[in-house]
Amino acid sequence: MEEGTVPYFEKWVIIPIQADSRVTVKIDFRVPGNVRHCTGVAFSVYGVNGAFNPGDCMGEISLSFNNRKSHPLNYVTDYKTSGFRMDRMVIKLEEPMEGGSRIFGYYRSLIDLSQRLNIYLQCIIDTY
Repeated sequence: MEEGTVPYFEKWVIIPIQADSRVTVKIDFRVPGNVRHCTGVAFSVYGVNGAFNPGDCMGEISLSFNNRKSHPLNYVTDYKTSGFRMDRMVIKLEEPMEGGSRIFGYYRSLIDLSQRLNIYLQCIIDTY
């Protein structure tokens, strides 16, 4: 390692969401203090109770980073089975992060069934 450089590693930060049918759930999550950059985001909707068409849009998600200083994401989510591959799901972001800042937003369910959602943030962290 070169002198003067700070070592860093990739870390996945997971934000779990529980949504009932056709409701909007507020998101208010504090990122760990050592997170410095968000390079991607992915979603998995699972735990749907009832019959539905997996091709339907499951919900809409909107996220603001760094205490609402930036709003890089507004996205419609699809159903993902337990066998998904993260490398095919990641939406690329290049979002500098203030460690310990908050992520705000919402998830709006678009179906008549309760569901669970995981938001996966692909982050770069400091190791010092």
